[in-house]
Amino acid sequence: MFSYVWDLPIPRYRGFKEKVFNGWQLSGITTFQSGFPIRITSSADNELMNSFDFELPGEPLQLAPLHTQDPRKNGGYYFDQNSFTENASDNSVAPCTTNPGFGCYAPGLFGIIPPTKRTQCCGPGINNFDVTILKRTNISEFKYVEFRTDFFNLFNHTQFTNPDGNSSDGTDFGRVKRVRDPRLVQFAIKFYF
Repeated sequence: MFSYVWDLPIPRYRGFKEKVFNGWQLSGITTFQSGFPIRITSSADNELMNSFDFELPGEPLQLAPLHTQDPRKNGGYYFDQNSFTENASDNSVAPCTTNPGFGCYAPGLFGIIPPTKRTQCCGPGINNFDVTILKRTNISEFKYVEFRTDFFNLFNHTQFTNPDGNSSDGTDFGRVKRVRDPRLVQFAIKFYF
């Protein structure tokens, strides 16, 4: 992240031209950030240690490395949920040994905490530009008017939040449910005296 303020290099004028051309400023905050870790959990209680006072210890079994994808092209999913399963009891579906995928049957999950990492790196990153254009117009020696326009998320990049990391949420597991604000623009006028 970096921020900047730039007084535009316009020649200094007097009279009416001063009111129009002098006092322009550009400022902003630009952010490039990698995503936050994704917490992978399960409420299935396969480990037989369910706790209501503390955080659940459960995790799904990881069948393959986490594969991230673009949620805009994959039905809102940020990662392939077929990399995990928490099914330790429903033997009516294919076993994970023959057909690995989300919900496949893995009877060996009962009574253990799988060696799945609690957090997987990384969720969607941030690529954001907030920009302000400001015009200060002097009225007298101690009085001036300031007009500003603020652009938040100037280029209107979609900024996803972390996907759902609880495998017990079914079809929502791996799905991005929220995004940060789209482009917002605001105007302000201030009179200083």
